[in-house]
Amino acid sequence: MYWYRANAKVGGCRAEDSPGLAQLAWLRFQVNRARRRDRGLLILGHVAPSIDNYRPSCLRAYARTVGQAVPPPLTSTGSSPSVVPIIAQLFGHSNINSWAFIAPTTENDESAEDQRLWWERQVDDEEGRFGTLIRTLWTSNSTATSAILANLDDRDWESMEDDVADGHTTVPGDFVDNLLRDYEQILMQSPLPSHMGVTIISPSIVPKLLPAFRVFHYLNSPSPLWSHLPAGTLLDYDVYTANLYAHNAGAPRNVADFFQRLYRFSDAYAINDLSLESYVKWARKLLTSRALRKRFRALT
Repeated sequence: MYWYRANAKVGGCRAEDSPGLAQLAWLRFQVNRARRRDRGLLILGHVAPSIDNYRPSCLRAYARTVGQAVPPPLTSTGSSPSVVPIIAQLFGHSNINSWAFIAPTTENDESAEDQRLWWERQVDDEEGRFGTLIRTLWTSNSTATSAILANLDDRDWESMEDDVADGHTTVPGDFVDNLLRDYEQILMQSPLPSHMGVTIISPSIVPKLLPAFRVFHYLNSPSPLWSHLPAGTLLDYDVYTANLYAHNAGAPRNVADFFQRLYRFSDAYAINDLSLESYVKWARKLLTSRALRKRFRALT
């Protein structure tokens, strides 16, 4: 929420005392921690990263942070990594059943010394500003923690409003049309961004919009059938929904019948798995097939 455009209490992610930058620092720390332990990472959030949702400096920094943990789909030898660094990026808020690409840009100025930005070095260094902040908050030193939080409460909010005059206005119009626009902008790049990923946006769970949820299927261990994918890769998902209109007319006899499977992703879109390569192939088909776009709109 510290990156969200509609949050009037935060600015962008450039100022040293920005809560948005502190949240990014925490994310970088967790990504590095998972990589050191050779473990996959699930990123769960509320508002999905996009140009319409995030402040520009926060969107660029988020994409950069996540992109550094997402290697190219295949190494130069053609083999996949043993563990998916980021298994999935799952978000909600929009109450739609969809997904989007997330790709780092080159807009941030990188250090010529080691390719890290100043705040990234402050995270990696145990004695750096963010390294100290994160490690102190995890200790039982309540006095030190209180002192840090007190300093954060004294922020000059106006000094962090670094994205107000960025010239961007929320893109009006149809949500699916905007998604297709974003797909096209990514896929027209040649070559494609090597460290891009996918953010999955969940359907609504609130009764107003007919509650729905997903059940994901993933590769638990290496398999001959999926030899090109590392363990942890998402393979498929089922979407379940409750038809409240029908239930209001007569409650189901069995509680287990309240939610019914609406569709399986692989069946609905003829996609093999939820790897980045499969998403890219499917998005290319989507942009050229009117029938597929019609189906996509109906299921979103």
